[in-house]
Amino acid sequence: MSEILFEQENELPEGSTLLLTAPVANTEKELYNSILKTISNSEVDNIIWICYQKVPNDIIDYLIQINTSQETIDKIHFIDMMSNMLGLGQKNMNSSYCSTPTEYNCLLRNIEQFTDSECKCLIIFDNLNALMSYDMIERMIRFIRNLNNLSSSKKCPIIYLGISGGSSHEIEISIHAAMDNIYHLQGNIVKTPKMDSWDKFKSVSWTDVFTLNSPIMFILFIVMMVTNIFLLVALSVIVLTLRF
Repeated sequence: MSEILFEQENELPEGSTLLLTAPVANTEKELYNSILKTISNSEVDNIIWICYQKVPNDIIDYLIQINTSQETIDKIHFIDMMSNMLGLGQKNMNSSYCSTPTEYNCLLRNIEQFTDSECKCLIIFDNLNALMSYDMIERMIRFIRNLNNLSSSKKCPIIYLGISGGSSHEIEISIHAAMDNIYHLQGNIVKTPKMDSWDKFKSVSWTDVFTLNSPIMFILFIVMMVTNIFLLVALSVIVLTLRF
């Protein structure tokens, strides 16, 4: 059974949230049910649904199947990143269409247009696994960060839907690092630790480093030590070579 995403009723998440579920037979149902519970338990005026997994009419048909109210459906404006690429018609009147899945400027432009600081808005990104099949990971991560910055400036929280285990561990770490919150439907909310400022970075102690309270500093320290050892060995080889 899906759990409500937030701890308090009538509240939207702050910043960016990654909502994950395990790769099971009813994966899509789990994600959609959870996001709909989120919407029904918060006072949302406007919903922007970014389509990478399904085209708008298919999403609406699915929402109707799971008894979504017409009032909720009427709040959704879709940004369709798929139809033009697939050669499908632009059938939904409450949708904006971008020519390719990687036309990020079009997507950001539409979010700018349909977010209003006076309204309580929510962005749903459906979904990250589909996006990964269209673009290079490095470029995708840059886009996600730009999208998060835009949603933050508009005070409009964004929820990314995803399936855990759909990519390598390194890619998952990169995606998780771009999020403010990570939520597993089979688990609990995990706050992503972030270094808020250079002053905090400078205040890290050696105790923090060696107890792994600051894993970034620990990695940097290990890299520095390995580099120094390599340079010492290389210098010793050069000295010995010159002697003989």
